[in-house]
Amino acid sequence: MRGFAIPGLIIAAAVAGAWAETRFGLISRIESAWTERNLAALFVERPLAAAASGSGDTVRDRRVLYYRNPMGLSDTSPVPKKDSMGMDYVPVLEDETSSGATVTIAPEVVQNLGVRTARPQRDRLEYRINTFGNIALDESRIGHVHIRTRGWVEHLAVNSIGEAVKTGDLLFELYSPELVTAQEEFIQALALGNERLTAASRQRLLALGVTGTLVNRLAETRVAEHAVRIVSHHTGVVTDLKVRDGMYVEPDMEAITLVDMRSMWLIAEVPERESTWVRTGQAVEARLPSLPGRTWGGTVDLVYPVLESSTRTLRLRMRFDNPDGFLKPNMFAEVSILASADRPSLNIPREALIRERRGDHVIVALGDGRYAARPVIAGIASGERIEVREGLTESDEVVVSGQFLIDSEASLRASFNRIEAGGHHHEAGPQPAIEAMTGAAAEPPAAGRSPPVPANGHEGH
Repeated sequence: MRGFAIPGLIIAAAVAGAWAETRFGLISRIESAWTERNLAALFVERPLAAAASGSGDTVRDRRVLYYRNPMGLSDTSPVPKKDSMGMDYVPVLEDETSSGATVTIAPEVVQNLGVRTARPQRDRLEYRINTFGNIALDESRIGHVHIRTRGWVEHLAVNSIGEAVKTGDLLFELYSPELVTAQEEFIQALALGNERLTAASRQRLLALGVTGTLVNRLAETRVAEHAVRIVSHHTGVVTDLKVRDGMYVEPDMEAITLVDMRSMWLIAEVPERESTWVRTGQAVEARLPSLPGRTWGGTVDLVYPVLESSTRTLRLRMRFDNPDGFLKPNMFAEVSILASADRPSLNIPREALIRERRGDHVIVALGDGRYAARPVIAGIASGERIEVREGLTESDEVVVSGQFLIDSEASLRASFNRIEAGGHHHEAGPQPAIEAMTGAAAEPPAAGRSPPVPANGHEGH
């Protein structure tokens, strides 16, 4: 008998060890599954008592379509029920299936995630565009000096490019036989006392470029002048000089070019993405590296109608007053354009917008801990704000913090809804893994006691 006692003890010890390993392995799996389900239940709020008890078909005035498995399995039920772990099935409400992306979050989870919301605002967005440009001549202040008859230049008063002249200053004197003849005809008309002929002679002198001062002097002196004075009709700087003393000139010849530099242009370019902000009349500030500490104020004078294909930029023309002459052509300048939208628009914090390949969307707080992803059409951005052209109203509340976690859950919920829509409602799905192992519905382990053991006292035969 002693010979059989030792092997018997060894076999009994081996069987007990295998049973203990199986028992405690099962306990570990049950506790792990129970913990995972309870952690998942923190994010999705438990159904209300009305839904759990089966009294009524609505939850807070929203119609319940059916009840789904709390762990996201494919089985659903037309009435409230519990799963194998004793967890209530989650009601699927009408507005949740219509959007396909509604998430319900428990209040304590909202606080832990730091979810913050904000209402859209309706106001005029402002934006500062920083760019660079070059000073250029104001082409609207360029003047050309042409004579209106043939003749010879005598006594050139302007000798070089860059000289400054004022309105009425002498440029040169011109001898022209045609001008001398016109003066004599005017004097003869005055002597005859023919008012009609006198008026016609006066108009001819003015048409040939003779000043009104010279005509009045002729009427007083009755003596024709040999050389006629050609004076400047503009104040500016000589930028082109094509005549010299004694030169023969004709009407088609450009004798002198003058530019008034009391007003200057600044030509700049803005990127294509910022071109929609620019309008004529907007305020502009310019700073020159060559003149530090000073700022010039001007306005946008022209927005060119064509985009530069090589640089993908839009050219702008700005006008600046230059009374002291510090601004000179081809100077480099740093430009700030104070732009604003045409009209007030609905806008939200830029951090609330979620951009994806499928399109822009935001997370909207529906109340009672419910959140939904809503597609929007975004417009222009200004600093920390961005315009929303479609998809929101002033009464909506958008999530500005924690929205990416909610968006991920909403995307997962939409996937579950598509799966459930493709399956057969009201049919039991696969048996849970824990229930399949134990052969009965497993209850969550209570504190201080072990989970139930099979009736035969051991597993596996």
